[in-house]
Amino acid sequence: MKYHFRLFCNLPNFDSDLANFLQTILNIAVHADIYGYEGILFHFNHLMLDPFILGSWIIQNTKKISPIIAVQPNYSTPVASAKMVQSLSYLYGRKVVLNMITGAAKNELEQVYESLDHDQRYLRLSEYIQVLKMAFSSNQPLNFNGEYYKYKDLKVSPGISTELIPDFFIAGSSSASTNVAFNHADVYITHPEPVDLYRNSVSNNLDHSKIKAGIKIGIIARETKEEAWEIARSRYPQNSRGKIITGMKKKSESNWLKQMAVLGTEAEHYDDVYWMGGFNSGLANNPILVGSIEEVTAYMIKYFEAGVSVVIVAGLNTEDDFKFTDKVFKDIKHD
Repeated sequence: MKYHFRLFCNLPNFDSDLANFLQTILNIAVHADIYGYEGILFHFNHLMLDPFILGSWIIQNTKKISPIIAVQPNYSTPVASAKMVQSLSYLYGRKVVLNMITGAAKNELEQVYESLDHDQRYLRLSEYIQVLKMAFSSNQPLNFNGEYYKYKDLKVSPGISTELIPDFFIAGSSSASTNVAFNHADVYITHPEPVDLYRNSVSNNLDHSKIKAGIKIGIIARETKEEAWEIARSRYPQNSRGKIITGMKKKSESNWLKQMAVLGTEAEHYDDVYWMGGFNSGLANNPILVGSIEEVTAYMIKYFEAGVSVVIVAGLNTEDDFKFTDKVFKDIKHD
């Protein structure tokens, strides 16, 4: 059986060796283009390159890839973000995706004197998205009177064609993030629990919603499960430092990070394929599916049967990663 789903991949976090980092992400973006990924996600924090500029660079160096650009209210106003999206659309004729975030790192929130609590930041994000959608959907002057943003007869040009209006992604697992996602997002992204738990939590909540269910998950698949596990163990070694980092994440501002930390400390393996070892190592923020191509394919099918229609694959760093992950999806993806 074949399934309809959109496929994206993920860039690694910033490396202090800038030249090496740029070459790494260029290699990943080019391979993502070759293997038919729709877009590419890159995270944003104070140490990363500007997301819109990096997105522009990715567009210039690929043929089809849509950058998934992180938009954070503390970093960019709605008007500035709308202008940058319009500019990318006008210059390159390429659609972008907006990953709407509120900020989860406590130290970064403190650095900018953030006074809003977790739920208030999502209320502000709701207004932010409404302003963006108004700016994208009409060439008429924009009027908005919210608690966090107020605009009167604001003209934002050069406009954007209908087919290039961005999709809105929201990630999270708290009730605040869920409420904003259900009201405004096109795709709600989670770092999924083992598939049976996922089916009984996120999946059921989306049954009667127009929003698409998305997951961000790592994949290490090879011809044999022994080879896959050898790569996984080598890439994500388990040590005391990782355990400390995992424990600290239980106190994170991010609800999904706390959930992942609890899963990781309760068990390393679930269902033989679902592995929390990457997260426990402190080198990954998501679960990883590890096994033979057949095992990982069978597990992914369970997520699709549970309602997943968007997948962001994390940790694709080498050509072999792309080649074997392509074998997982190629026979089950509906053209």
